[in-house]
Amino acid sequence: MTKLLDEAFALARELPEDVQDELAARMIAELIEDDAFDRKIAATAGKLDQLIDTALAEDDVGLTEEWKPIER
Repeated sequence: MTKLLDEAFALARELPEDVQDELAARMIAELIEDDAFDRKIAATAGKLDQLIDTALAEDDVGLTEEWKPIER
């Protein structure tokens, strides 16, 4: 455990039990959410490569147009 995390837990130990439980629940939810996000990104990494390859191939054969922003 890092020194900073150890320090955070030491401070948390001084809180009332119900506040400690709320803090713990929030930390667990955050860790689970981060893990789920990482898994989604990993599962779609190949898709982004495919989209890039398709766009470059279309550009190579002249199927794309230069983007021109709308002037207001």
